[in-house]
Amino acid sequence: MQATDQLSRSERVILDTVRRHPGITRAALTAHTEVTQQSVHRQVDTLAARGLVTLSGGVARGRGKPSPGVTLVADARFALGVSVNTDAVQLVLSDLACREVARCDVDTDPGERAQTLADLARASAALMAQAGATRDRLLGVGFAVSGFRNGRPGQIVAPVPLSDWSNVDLRPDLAQALGVPAWLENNATSGAIGEAMVGAGLRHDSFAYLSFNYGFGGGIVSRGAALAGGFGNAGELSSLFTEAQMPHRPALGELMKRLRCHGVQVTRVSDLARRYDPDWPGVEEWLDEIAPQLNLVLRALRAIVDPCAIVFGGEAPPDLRARMIARCETRVLDRYGAPIPAPDLINSDQHSDPAAFGASLIPLRARMLV
Repeated sequence: MQATDQLSRSERVILDTVRRHPGITRAALTAHTEVTQQSVHRQVDTLAARGLVTLSGGVARGRGKPSPGVTLVADARFALGVSVNTDAVQLVLSDLACREVARCDVDTDPGERAQTLADLARASAALMAQAGATRDRLLGVGFAVSGFRNGRPGQIVAPVPLSDWSNVDLRPDLAQALGVPAWLENNATSGAIGEAMVGAGLRHDSFAYLSFNYGFGGGIVSRGAALAGGFGNAGELSSLFTEAQMPHRPALGELMKRLRCHGVQVTRVSDLARRYDPDWPGVEEWLDEIAPQLNLVLRALRAIVDPCAIVFGGEAPPDLRARMIARCETRVLDRYGAPIPAPDLINSDQHSDPAAFGASLIPLRARMLV
């Protein structure tokens, strides 16, 4: 059995506002949500009856009866997130507060879809048991897969090592394997969704997300929501490059090739992230090599999307992302020599594989939050 809550739009707005503003009073919810005071009272009571929030002692605000505080019950609901990469599969369990509760690497061969799904079913049961999360509180699973959409529902064109995941509607198999509703997204947009819910999105409602993984991609967040585009491929930033430029784009797979030429043996992105040494030979040269392509991406984003911020994320180590930012052109002048407003360049504080965490928030947002 799984959670089957059906919340109204205003109930979801209230619940998400409580999540974003810990300790908020019921009276203050009206100003934050534009829901009438009468409706706030009624819907908060409904959410409390469902065990999603609790009411605490009143907080005095001038004259009149003190207003009770409203607190989210974080472990009332959970969601799973999966990230499938060419060399690794990660599984995350998050709670209603959009906090990562547990994470594990799944011991499987990502190239074999059926085997991976079977291994994920076992791993998810173990992870939930470890966290004390029962299935009746599980909302669903978000799947993040490397690749781009082909315009058909539920289908991804994945890299060649993941060809078994390509050009088929994955959602039925995903839902059947784990026994809950499934949502599908590519890795970069999943990372952007996580950033929108708990990272840069708390300060900027419109931003671009750069995902530095084995390949290179991105996601666009507009007014708090991930932008899909006409065919679901908004943010496919590598399509900016010509065939000749592709080897010089900021993809970690290319960095690993350069490192191996210098005698540093790294074959997996997870190994690169774990063992990363800023003094490795070849790192500085690679950063200089990718700088023109990286700045091309920033110029394109400023011209087309005009984001408030550009977030540097993905699986790249934080120090490597910081050194990329240092090579970015940040001062742009208009025709009269005055600075043009430019987006903030932010080094994401999301750790490990942000796509798996972001994927775990997709069911939460789809069913309970906004």
